[in-house]
Amino acid sequence: GVVRNIPDKLVLIMEYASKGSLRDYLDEAEAPLSKEEVVNLVYDVVSGMEYIYSKGVEHRDLKADNVLLALDTYQGNLIAKVCDFGLSKCEALITHTASMSKGTSGGTLAWKAPEEFDDAPFNEKCDVYSFAVVIWEIITRETPWKGLGASKIMMKVIQGKRPTLDEETYTKLYGEGVLEVMKMCWQQAADDRPTFVKAMKLTLKAHESMYEGKKG
Repeated sequence: GVVRNIPDKLVLIMEYASKGSLRDYLDEAEAPLSKEEVVNLVYDVVSGMEYIYSKGVEHRDLKADNVLLALDTYQGNLIAKVCDFGLSKCEALITHTASMSKGTSGGTLAWKAPEEFDDAPFNEKCDVYSFAVVIWEIITRETPWKGLGASKIMMKVIQGKRPTLDEETYTKLYGEGVLEVMKMCWQQAADDRPTFVKAMKLTLKAHESMYEGKKG
């Protein structure tokens, strides 16, 4: 909500995310997250992104630092919420000139899609790429391209390289579903990446299969 009756002030009232940022949570974790936790976190993030795109909003700086965690008071589960829309743009408010401008997408280097380094106009598939890197963060609990300078990160991403992970180990921990979503979402060619609607459906399959396995 918004408070407007305080002289010379505009106050925003927002939900309190008691568990802090996803990045801090991952940094503090002393062991790999459970499969349930990983799948739930990934699903929460993709659901949030699908929602903002349904409203015509681009995030432009998706990363674990910009995801907050709250506690579900009924079930005790963590709930991930996409936040920090400081670089976001709303489709309804973007002029033709602004939407076609190059090199103005903002964002954080290690999460940028390859085409952003070629000054291509920002679109949904750029955020989808960043979402894949967030999945990588959740799975590995690491920071992407840690220790590398800007030029080396750009070179690696343009060459089609991605942050490394032991695929066999993480498949055993979390199943193939989440890793497949990650790999689809960071495809080199933007046209080969799914929309958030499609990515959410794929993540939902991994989510449902996890609970079906528990029932069995």
